[in-house]
Amino acid sequence: MPDHLPSLKALRIFEAAGRHHGYSRAAEELFLTHSAVSHQIKALEAELGTKLFRRAGHSMLLTEDGQRLYLAMNEALALIAKGVAEVRADDRPQTLNVSAPPSLAIWLVPRLADFRQRHPRLEINLSGAIALVDFSHDDVDLALRFGQGVWPGLRADRLPLDDLVYLAVCSPAYRHGRLPRTVGELRKCTLIHHPFMPWAEWFRSAGSNVEPSIPGPHFNEYPLAMQAALSGQGVMLANSIMISAELASGQLVRVLQDQPALRQSSAYYIVFPENRTLSSKARVFCDWLLEQAHQSTVAKSSP
Repeated sequence: MPDHLPSLKALRIFEAAGRHHGYSRAAEELFLTHSAVSHQIKALEAELGTKLFRRAGHSMLLTEDGQRLYLAMNEALALIAKGVAEVRADDRPQTLNVSAPPSLAIWLVPRLADFRQRHPRLEINLSGAIALVDFSHDDVDLALRFGQGVWPGLRADRLPLDDLVYLAVCSPAYRHGRLPRTVGELRKCTLIHHPFMPWAEWFRSAGSNVEPSIPGPHFNEYPLAMQAALSGQGVMLANSIMISAELASGQLVRVLQDQPALRQSSAYYIVFPENRTLSSKARVFCDWLLEQAHQSTVAKSSP
Protein backbone atom coordinates (compact mmCIF):
# COMPACT_ATOMS: atom_id res chain seq x y z
CA MET A 1 0.00 0.00 0.00
CA PRO A 2 1.42 3.45 -0.91
CA ASP A 3 2.99 5.47 1.92
CA HIS A 4 1.31 8.64 3.22
CA LEU A 5 -2.08 7.83 1.69
CA PRO A 6 -4.76 10.03 3.33
CA SER A 7 -7.56 8.45 5.30
CA LEU A 8 -9.88 6.50 2.99
CA LYS A 9 -12.80 7.76 5.06
CA ALA A 10 -11.75 11.36 4.43
CA LEU A 11 -11.34 10.68 0.72
CA ARG A 12 -14.81 9.11 0.52
CA ILE A 13 -16.29 12.15 2.30
CA PHE A 14 -14.40 14.47 -0.07
CA GLU A 15 -15.79 12.61 -3.11
CA ALA A 16 -19.38 12.88 -1.85
CA ALA A 17 -18.97 16.60 -1.05
CA GLY A 18 -17.50 17.24 -4.49
CA ARG A 19 -20.31 15.34 -6.22
CA HIS A 20 -23.03 17.21 -4.30
CA HIS A 21 -21.30 20.63 -4.42
CA GLY A 22 -21.77 20.95 -0.67
CA TYR A 23 -21.38 19.37 2.74
CA SER A 24 -25.04 18.96 3.76
CA ARG A 25 -26.04 16.49 1.02
CA ALA A 26 -22.79 14.61 1.52
CA ALA A 27 -23.50 14.33 5.24
CA GLU A 28 -27.02 13.07 4.49
CA GLU A 29 -25.74 10.43 2.07
CA LEU A 30 -23.03 9.18 4.44
CA PHE A 31 -25.17 9.41 7.62
CA LEU A 32 -22.82 11.97 9.18
CA THR A 33 -23.30 15.43 10.65
CA HIS A 34 -22.44 18.55 8.67
CA SER A 35 -19.70 19.38 11.19
CA ALA A 36 -18.16 15.91 10.83
CA VAL A 37 -17.94 16.35 7.06
CA SER A 38 -16.46 19.84 7.45
CA HIS A 39 -13.91 18.57 9.99
CA GLN A 40 -12.80 15.73 7.72
CA ILE A 41 -12.43 18.07 4.72
CA LYS A 42 -10.38 20.57 6.75
CA ALA A 43 -8.15 17.75 8.02
CA LEU A 44 -7.65 16.46 4.48
CA GLU A 45 -6.80 19.97 3.22
CA ALA A 46 -4.30 20.38 6.06
CA GLU A 47 -2.70 17.03 5.26
CA LEU A 48 -2.44 17.81 1.54
CA GLY A 49 -1.40 21.41 2.09
CA THR A 50 -3.95 22.89 -0.32
CA LYS A 51 -7.55 24.13 -0.43
CA LEU A 52 -9.96 21.68 -2.04
CA PHE A 53 -13.19 23.73 -1.91
CA ARG A 54 -14.24 27.35 -2.24
CA ARG A 55 -17.56 28.79 -1.12
CA ALA A 56 -19.94 30.16 -3.79
CA GLY A 57 -23.21 31.29 -2.23
CA HIS A 58 -24.74 28.24 -0.56
CA SER A 59 -22.53 25.82 -2.51
CA MET A 60 -19.02 24.52 -1.97
CA LEU A 61 -17.25 24.31 -5.33
CA LEU A 62 -14.05 22.42 -6.07
CA THR A 63 -10.85 24.40 -6.50
CA GLU A 64 -8.44 23.52 -9.31
CA ASP A 65 -6.58 21.13 -6.98
CA GLY A 66 -9.91 19.82 -5.76
CA GLN A 67 -11.02 19.03 -9.31
CA ARG A 68 -7.81 17.11 -9.99
CA LEU A 69 -8.25 15.03 -6.85
CA TYR A 70 -11.98 14.54 -7.57
CA LEU A 71 -11.32 13.15 -11.06
CA ALA A 72 -8.64 10.83 -9.66
CA MET A 73 -11.05 9.67 -6.95
CA ASN A 74 -13.78 8.98 -9.51
CA GLU A 75 -11.40 6.93 -11.62
CA ALA A 76 -10.23 4.97 -8.57
CA LEU A 77 -13.78 4.36 -7.33
CA ALA A 78 -14.87 3.28 -10.81
CA LEU A 79 -12.05 0.71 -10.88
CA ILE A 80 -13.03 -0.56 -7.44
CA ALA A 81 -16.70 -0.73 -8.45
CA LYS A 82 -15.73 -2.56 -11.62
CA GLY A 83 -13.72 -5.12 -9.66
CA VAL A 84 -16.53 -5.66 -7.15
CA ALA A 85 -19.09 -6.01 -9.96
CA GLU A 86 -16.95 -8.56 -11.75
CA VAL A 87 -16.56 -10.61 -8.57
CA ARG A 88 -20.31 -10.55 -7.93
CA ALA A 89 -21.47 -10.99 -11.51
CA ASP A 90 -22.16 -14.25 -13.25
CA ASP A 91 -21.14 -14.96 -16.86
CA ARG A 92 -23.93 -12.85 -18.35
CA PRO A 93 -23.39 -9.13 -19.10
CA GLN A 94 -25.53 -6.74 -17.09
CA THR A 95 -27.79 -4.15 -18.70
CA LEU A 96 -28.63 -0.63 -17.54
CA ASN A 97 -31.59 1.16 -19.12
CA VAL A 98 -31.08 4.93 -19.37
CA SER A 99 -33.45 7.55 -20.78
CA ALA A 100 -32.17 10.96 -21.90
CA PRO A 101 -33.46 13.98 -23.83
CA PRO A 102 -32.18 13.82 -27.44
CA SER A 103 -30.07 16.97 -26.97
CA LEU A 104 -28.05 15.34 -24.17
CA ALA A 105 -28.04 11.94 -25.90
CA ILE A 106 -26.14 13.55 -28.80
CA TRP A 107 -23.44 14.64 -26.32
CA LEU A 108 -23.46 11.28 -24.55
CA VAL A 109 -23.32 8.79 -27.46
CA PRO A 110 -19.72 9.51 -28.59
CA ARG A 111 -18.55 9.03 -25.00
CA LEU A 112 -20.14 5.61 -24.51
CA ALA A 113 -17.19 3.92 -26.23
CA ASP A 114 -15.06 4.98 -23.26
CA PHE A 115 -17.61 3.48 -20.86
CA ARG A 116 -17.72 0.18 -22.77
CA GLN A 117 -13.93 0.00 -22.72
CA ARG A 118 -13.86 0.48 -18.95
CA HIS A 119 -16.88 -1.70 -18.18
CA PRO A 120 -17.18 -4.36 -20.91
CA ARG A 121 -19.62 -6.44 -18.86
CA LEU A 122 -22.15 -3.62 -18.44
CA GLU A 123 -24.31 -2.76 -21.45
CA ILE A 124 -26.03 0.64 -21.66
CA ASN A 125 -29.42 0.73 -23.37
CA LEU A 126 -29.89 4.44 -24.15
CA SER A 127 -33.24 5.78 -25.30
CA GLY A 128 -33.69 9.38 -26.42
CA ALA A 129 -37.08 10.84 -25.53
CA ILE A 130 -38.55 14.26 -24.79
CA ALA A 131 -41.40 12.79 -22.72
CA LEU A 132 -40.65 12.38 -19.01
CA VAL A 133 -40.07 8.83 -17.81
CA ASP A 134 -42.63 7.21 -15.51
CA PHE A 135 -40.46 5.04 -13.27
CA SER A 136 -43.51 3.14 -11.99
CA HIS A 137 -44.34 1.83 -15.48
CA ASP A 138 -41.31 2.27 -17.77
CA ASP A 139 -38.41 -0.17 -17.73
CA VAL A 140 -35.81 2.49 -16.92
CA ASP A 141 -33.10 2.41 -14.24
CA LEU A 142 -31.96 6.04 -14.60
CA ALA A 143 -33.16 9.10 -16.45
CA LEU A 144 -31.44 12.31 -17.48
CA ARG A 145 -33.65 15.39 -17.45
CA PHE A 146 -33.39 19.08 -18.28
CA GLY A 147 -35.02 21.52 -15.90
CA GLN A 148 -34.83 23.21 -12.51
CA GLY A 149 -33.95 20.01 -10.61
CA VAL A 150 -37.24 19.59 -8.75
CA TRP A 151 -39.48 16.64 -9.64
CA PRO A 152 -41.82 15.18 -6.99
CA GLY A 153 -40.70 11.79 -5.72
CA LEU A 154 -37.37 11.91 -7.53
CA ARG A 155 -33.83 12.56 -6.40
CA ALA A 156 -31.99 14.86 -8.81
CA ASP A 157 -28.18 15.08 -9.02
CA ARG A 158 -27.00 17.95 -11.21
CA LEU A 159 -24.55 17.28 -14.03
CA PRO A 160 -21.72 19.84 -13.73
CA LEU A 161 -22.00 21.15 -17.29
CA ASP A 162 -21.39 24.74 -16.25
CA ASP A 163 -21.21 26.55 -19.60
CA LEU A 164 -24.77 26.02 -20.81
CA VAL A 165 -25.68 28.92 -23.08
CA TYR A 166 -27.78 29.22 -26.22
CA LEU A 167 -25.93 30.18 -29.39
CA ALA A 168 -27.46 31.09 -32.75
CA VAL A 169 -25.67 28.85 -35.28
CA CYS A 170 -25.99 27.68 -38.86
CA SER A 171 -24.06 25.98 -41.64
CA PRO A 172 -21.38 28.22 -43.20
CA ALA A 173 -23.07 27.41 -46.53
CA TYR A 174 -26.44 28.83 -45.45
CA ARG A 175 -27.63 31.48 -47.96
CA HIS A 176 -24.44 30.78 -49.95
CA GLY A 177 -22.35 32.15 -47.11
CA ARG A 178 -24.23 35.46 -46.78
CA LEU A 179 -24.78 35.08 -43.05
CA PRO A 180 -26.80 37.62 -41.02
CA ARG A 181 -24.73 40.38 -39.43
CA THR A 182 -27.41 42.11 -37.35
CA VAL A 183 -30.41 41.08 -35.26
CA GLY A 184 -32.66 42.65 -37.88
CA GLU A 185 -31.11 40.54 -40.64
CA LEU A 186 -31.42 37.41 -38.48
CA ARG A 187 -35.17 38.01 -38.07
CA LYS A 188 -35.51 37.75 -41.84
CA CYS A 189 -33.74 34.38 -41.93
CA THR A 190 -35.33 30.94 -41.75
CA LEU A 191 -35.31 30.07 -38.05
CA ILE A 192 -35.32 26.39 -37.03
CA HIS A 193 -37.54 25.53 -34.06
CA HIS A 194 -37.51 22.87 -31.35
CA PRO A 195 -39.28 22.81 -27.95
CA PHE A 196 -35.97 23.64 -26.23
CA MET A 197 -35.06 26.57 -28.53
CA PRO A 198 -36.43 29.79 -26.93
CA TRP A 199 -36.15 32.15 -29.89
CA ALA A 200 -38.51 34.76 -28.37
CA GLU A 201 -36.41 34.89 -25.19
CA TRP A 202 -33.21 35.10 -27.26
CA PHE A 203 -34.50 38.06 -29.27
CA ARG A 204 -35.68 39.82 -26.10
CA SER A 205 -32.18 39.41 -24.63
CA ALA A 206 -30.88 41.01 -27.84
CA GLY A 207 -33.14 44.01 -27.26
CA SER A 208 -35.62 43.13 -29.98
CA ASN A 209 -39.38 42.81 -29.43
CA VAL A 210 -40.77 39.95 -31.51
CA GLU A 211 -44.17 38.51 -32.24
CA PRO A 212 -45.25 35.45 -30.20
CA SER A 213 -44.90 33.31 -33.33
CA ILE A 214 -41.59 33.39 -35.22
CA PRO A 215 -41.90 31.69 -38.65
CA GLY A 216 -39.76 28.71 -39.57
CA PRO A 217 -39.81 24.88 -39.62
CA HIS A 218 -40.60 23.05 -36.37
CA PHE A 219 -39.06 19.73 -35.29
CA ASN A 220 -40.03 17.66 -32.26
CA GLU A 221 -36.68 15.83 -32.16
CA TYR A 222 -33.39 17.61 -31.54
CA PRO A 223 -31.38 15.48 -34.05
CA LEU A 224 -33.83 16.49 -36.81
CA ALA A 225 -33.37 20.18 -36.01
CA MET A 226 -29.61 19.67 -35.93
CA GLN A 227 -29.66 17.94 -39.33
CA ALA A 228 -31.71 20.78 -40.79
CA ALA A 229 -29.08 23.29 -39.61
CA LEU A 230 -26.16 21.15 -40.83
CA SER A 231 -27.75 20.88 -44.27
CA GLY A 232 -28.06 24.67 -44.58
CA GLN A 233 -31.82 25.00 -44.12
CA GLY A 234 -31.74 27.78 -41.55
CA VAL A 235 -30.44 29.11 -38.22
CA MET A 236 -30.98 27.22 -34.96
CA LEU A 237 -30.50 27.96 -31.27
CA ALA A 238 -28.17 25.36 -29.83
CA ASN A 239 -26.80 24.37 -26.46
CA SER A 240 -23.11 25.32 -26.48
CA ILE A 241 -21.97 22.05 -24.89
CA MET A 242 -23.93 19.88 -27.31
CA ILE A 243 -22.54 21.46 -30.50
CA SER A 244 -18.91 21.86 -29.43
CA ALA A 245 -17.75 19.20 -31.93
CA GLU A 246 -19.65 20.78 -34.84
CA LEU A 247 -18.28 24.23 -34.00
CA ALA A 248 -14.73 22.89 -33.72
CA SER A 249 -14.98 21.11 -37.09
CA GLY A 250 -16.56 24.12 -38.83
CA GLN A 251 -19.76 22.25 -39.72
CA LEU A 252 -21.62 24.94 -37.80
CA VAL A 253 -20.65 28.57 -37.19
CA ARG A 254 -21.99 31.09 -34.73
CA VAL A 255 -23.83 34.07 -36.16
CA LEU A 256 -23.82 37.50 -34.50
CA GLN A 257 -20.75 36.66 -32.44
CA ASP A 258 -20.81 40.13 -30.83
CA GLN A 259 -24.27 39.38 -29.42
CA PRO A 260 -24.09 38.09 -25.80
CA ALA A 261 -25.07 34.44 -25.48
CA LEU A 262 -28.36 33.63 -23.73
CA ARG A 263 -27.47 31.79 -20.52
CA GLN A 264 -29.69 28.86 -19.63
CA SER A 265 -31.52 28.98 -16.30
CA SER A 266 -32.06 25.21 -16.29
CA ALA A 267 -29.53 22.38 -16.13
CA TYR A 268 -29.22 18.65 -16.79
CA TYR A 269 -29.83 16.20 -13.93
CA ILE A 270 -29.52 12.49 -13.21
CA VAL A 271 -32.84 11.43 -11.69
CA PHE A 272 -34.18 8.28 -10.04
CA PRO A 273 -36.91 7.51 -7.48
CA GLU A 274 -36.18 8.64 -3.92
CA ASN A 275 -37.58 5.39 -2.53
CA ARG A 276 -35.39 3.18 -4.73
CA THR A 277 -31.90 2.07 -3.69
CA LEU A 278 -29.47 2.81 -6.49
CA SER A 279 -27.95 -0.41 -7.84
CA SER A 280 -24.19 -0.88 -8.08
CA LYS A 281 -24.35 -0.86 -11.90
CA ALA A 282 -26.30 2.42 -11.85
CA ARG A 283 -23.77 3.95 -9.44
CA VAL A 284 -20.91 2.94 -11.76
CA PHE A 285 -22.64 4.71 -14.65
CA CYS A 286 -23.48 7.80 -12.55
CA ASP A 287 -19.88 8.17 -11.37
CA TRP A 288 -18.59 7.80 -14.94
CA LEU A 289 -21.17 10.31 -16.25
CA LEU A 290 -20.23 12.89 -13.61
CA GLU A 291 -16.57 12.44 -14.55
CA GLN A 292 -17.38 12.99 -18.23
CA ALA A 293 -19.31 16.15 -17.41
CA HIS A 294 -16.41 17.48 -15.30
CA GLN A 295 -13.94 16.76 -18.08
CA SER A 296 -16.16 18.39 -20.70
CA THR A 297 -16.44 21.59 -18.63
CA VAL A 298 -12.73 21.68 -17.79
CA ALA A 299 -11.76 21.08 -21.43
CA LYS A 300 -14.10 23.86 -22.62
CA SER A 301 -12.66 26.35 -20.12
CA SER A 302 -9.02 25.51 -20.97
CA PRO A 303 -7.20 27.99 -23.26
